[in-house]
Amino acid sequence: MQVLLVIVLVSILHIYLSGVKFGIDFAGGTRIPIVLERSVNNAEMDMVVNVLKERLSKFGLKEVKVKSLGDRDLYVEVSGSDTESIAEVERLIATQGVFQAVVDGKVAISGDELIKKSIYTVPFDRVSGNADYEVAFTITPEAGPKFANAVLGKADYPLYMYLDRPSKSMIVLTREEMLTYAGGASPEQALEAIDNATRLDDYPEQHLKVVLADDFANMLAANATIPVSGPGSRVQSPESSVSRPETQDSRPQSIATNNATTNTTVSSSGLRVSSNGTENPKLETRNSVATTTTATTALSGYSRIITSERTKSQIEEVAATYNYSNFTVVNDTDITPYYSTDASGSIKNVDKWAAAGLLSAPILNPGVTKGTPGLSFVISGSVRAQGTDVYTAAQEESKRIENILRGGALPVKLSLGSKTTIPAPLGQEFLRLSMIVAVISLALVGLTVGIRYRMLKIVLPILFISLSEAVILVAIIGSLTIDLSAMAGIIAAIGIGVDAQIVITDQMLKKGGSDLHGNLDKAFTIIWTNVAVATAAMVPLLFSGMIEIVGFATSTILGYLLGVLISRPAYGTMLEHIFEKQIKTHDRGDLNV
Repeated sequence: MQVLLVIVLVSILHIYLSGVKFGIDFAGGTRIPIVLERSVNNAEMDMVVNVLKERLSKFGLKEVKVKSLGDRDLYVEVSGSDTESIAEVERLIATQGVFQAVVDGKVAISGDELIKKSIYTVPFDRVSGNADYEVAFTITPEAGPKFANAVLGKADYPLYMYLDRPSKSMIVLTREEMLTYAGGASPEQALEAIDNATRLDDYPEQHLKVVLADDFANMLAANATIPVSGPGSRVQSPESSVSRPETQDSRPQSIATNNATTNTTVSSSGLRVSSNGTENPKLETRNSVATTTTATTALSGYSRIITSERTKSQIEEVAATYNYSNFTVVNDTDITPYYSTDASGSIKNVDKWAAAGLLSAPILNPGVTKGTPGLSFVISGSVRAQGTDVYTAAQEESKRIENILRGGALPVKLSLGSKTTIPAPLGQEFLRLSMIVAVISLALVGLTVGIRYRMLKIVLPILFISLSEAVILVAIIGSLTIDLSAMAGIIAAIGIGVDAQIVITDQMLKKGGSDLHGNLDKAFTIIWTNVAVATAAMVPLLFSGMIEIVGFATSTILGYLLGVLISRPAYGTMLEHIFEKQIKTHDRGDLNV
């Protein structure tokens, strides 16, 4: 009994502190079922789930849930029911990402220039040590000269690998967010590194601006201007004096990365080139003063503003002044740039920045920057993970690089099912009606038990146990998601619990029975049998792949286990205490039913 009370109190405290997570049935939103072309293993399913999460989170979709059901089915749930937003979600699910590799503001490789079937992870036994990895890829013959020209003279420059780079967008972040992983470097160094990483000279119409929140707020003042990084504020390297040969070389060439987690090299087939640790050539500033634009111009040219939740609250009032409200909110991890620094702590380049679609930044080895076209390359790296399985970490990193090169492609084709959309007001009405049904069910239980036993000291314990089970189930399932089917399962579990308590009560009230423990054992034999049969009947539903049924099966099974392990013994203890005096005096006539 004490155990039950403690669990109930902990459950109430958990609900009070953490709240309850409701599914789209109650909170409103859209559920999109997805069916894969074939059955997949656990690793492939994890890749599908992670790729879909990454695609959707880039566009600031809040509370995106991607869950697998079995080996072929999964579903996506997003808050909101706006028709245009849902259509965009379906497009993102079905569309492959756009890959771009940029060097010093020039697109060196586009996704359509990669031969997708040529991308693969080299077996680990072909590289030195189990913490190394290699990912090979080949570009089209037409792309060879383009890549050679883009990287000409750019030894030790980063090759910024973008996936779904935001177009015509503005990123607004705080100074703290910008410097989180700057390693003590100055804001000026961070802004310069960000400018080098985000500018795109070839396609100025796809510009990506980066603005500090403090500067954005200056628009509150009349005639304010916004200092921005991007086109117009250039930090470029000296022009290379190396000329590009006219002949094409089919031999492998190399690129290398060097960051806090991995030491990576990109080389062609058959050529292993390790990172030489050389710092980037010293950059010369062509325009030392950032250009400025008026507030109206700075906002009207952008399709969206990418920012974090806390930064949005700081700038949305300013944006509203100019009738602008198209924000894409990303989490704190994605809004924060990750940098590569040298031994002195100075920033060399941006390694990764999810908000900008920048997922990796290999460093070009000198051999690949001589202007000789090549087609086959290998991205190789050495993971320096500590306190973990470095071999597993290397595998994960190689898969990540491979997925970037594939443009975020899925390992298997998928098809979208018929979506279910529930407006938020309707979801709230469902929740209200479900709560009413739960209260009515509990009241009917009390009324029925009262009519049967006509004893308050039996009715109250049954009601208390039923209410306790409901609270515990809400706390457990509410930590995940309570949808309509889960709520139905909770209500069903209450009814099943009452049935078991009636079995216990009837066994203990048998005429001529004075062995309370023996009768209780008989009751639990019946209860355990019922639980085993009912659980076996629910297991197929649990793995049916139908989300509308899985929630019900999960809640019901949890109700079975909670009852037989905790609440039924607690109820038996309560009855034992209630009947103790009558059992000792062998006076049970007034308790017979």
